Amino acid sequence: RHAGGCLRLDHFTGGGRRLLMSQPVPPACQLRASSESADRAVAYARQQRIEIGRPLSFDEQYPGATALENFAAALLAEILNGLRLRAKKQRLELDRVEGVVKVWLHNPLTVLDVVGEEGDPSVQTVSVKIFASTLEPEDAIQTLLREVLARSPLCLTLAKAATLETSLQVTL
Repeated sequence: RHAGGCLRLDHFTGGGRRLLMSQPVPPACQLRASSESADRAVAYARQQRIEIGRPLSFDEQYPGATALENFAAALLAEILNGLRLRAKKQRLELDRVEGVVKVWLHNPLTVLDVVGEEGDPSVQTVSVKIFASTLEPEDAIQTLLREVLARSPLCLTLAKAATLETSLQVTL
């Protein structure tokens, strides 16, 4: 056991790679999912139903939200909602908060098994731009954003695996 009540089991795999498995007690998040086609999986978290499409699609007309788009949306929602919650707690008023997230992969063509493509499709860089409309001082909103990022499970995890760029634009 270590801090947080997690059980850790170390396993070693070929090539000297170390696989660390842990099971938090209790888990912070738990869901179940099923898939009956290559285009759609349905996940259930608590009483909520979440539809998730293909891992990635290059087709602008694809009817669903891909797994990568759901990941990006969750990351952005975590930041935006975190700003709202933290602002309310500190009695700071935010009139409007929105954002744009862009995700770059190391080699997205490897998802499609394109012949001759090498590497992997892991996330390389995520850029998040936040727009906040408020009468509060900009430095107060910048501090809020830093606090949110420092307590964001998705942001903290992503920053360990990829480049995470964030910016904030405050307007009246």
